[in-house]
Amino acid sequence: MRTRKYNSHGPTSFLKNTYEILCLESLNSIVTWTEDGGSFVIYDIFNFTNTVLPKYFKHSNLSSFIRQLNMYGFHKTKDDDNQVLQFSHPLFQKDRKHLLKEIHRKSGDSLGLLNKEGISVLAERLQKFQFQQHTMEAMLENLENQYSQVLEQNQVLLSELFQSKQREKQIELFLQNFAQQTKEEVQNMEEHEDSSMLWNIEPQYPGEELSEEDYEKGSHNDDLKEEYSND
Repeated sequence: MRTRKYNSHGPTSFLKNTYEILCLESLNSIVTWTEDGGSFVIYDIFNFTNTVLPKYFKHSNLSSFIRQLNMYGFHKTKDDDNQVLQFSHPLFQKDRKHLLKEIHRKSGDSLGLLNKEGISVLAERLQKFQFQQHTMEAMLENLENQYSQVLEQNQVLLSELFQSKQREKQIELFLQNFAQQTKEEVQNMEEHEDSSMLWNIEPQYPGEELSEEDYEKGSHNDDLKEEYSND
């Protein structure tokens, strides 16, 4: 594994610049040492980001600055709701600039350890997300099955409704035809009531009983004619 080569002549520019801005009284309201000199505090994050960083570090990315501190082993000792930030390192102390050369970036092994820990956390989160995804897929499949069943039931109901309407139309048509036919028959009966129907009625005369044979032969008609002629 390749190892990082460090400059044996002195500290890196990042450490020197960080140390120098803490020594400037003009920046004490923005960033300065703590009273014991064992750490430093960023009081004005806005001005530190937009004024100090561009001038001394050629960028205005606070996250990048903090990431560099972490790479050199600094620890955040105070975070007052992102209003005040405080960092410390056992070899980064006020009036002890000579210790800066002893501060080095973390080795590849340390970074690898951090990466492994990070990968383990990510793998655990990934497993959790996969479980949630499988659960959601199962729920979705169940909803799709229920939706299919509802569609099938709707198709059956629609088919039955269509058949019911067809039967209703057939019954309605039958009743209309029956009413029309009945009306026509009644009209025919009313038109022929005084003629053909009356001719089919045989008259009955009082005081005379006829046998079926005489009635069928019509002999009673001859007797009536003779009687009328004698009169």
